[in-house]
Amino acid sequence: MNSFVFEELRKLDDLEIQSVLRDVDAATLMLALTTASDELMNRILSNMGNRAAMLVREEVASLGSPPAGDVEKAQQTILSVYRAFASGGPTER
Repeated sequence: MNSFVFEELRKLDDLEIQSVLRDVDAATLMLALTTASDELMNRILSNMGNRAAMLVREEVASLGSPPAGDVEKAQQTILSVYRAFASGGPTER
């Protein structure tokens, strides 16, 4: 069942978030975060270095409102990485 939604990533612990971030490319992350809540954005950025977090925040702001389908696809990609991590299997990009 795929009931886990993107916003629920905020409930992960720091190590889980860091593991997911290692397997997600920057462009996908930035696109996925364009519609993220402040809480989720802050949780994810707090698990990055200061410079990287600042660059991601600036890039997300500059993206404006990308097509919803693109954002959904990026969020689903990140959820797939999380599911693979959670199941102990290999991750896919």
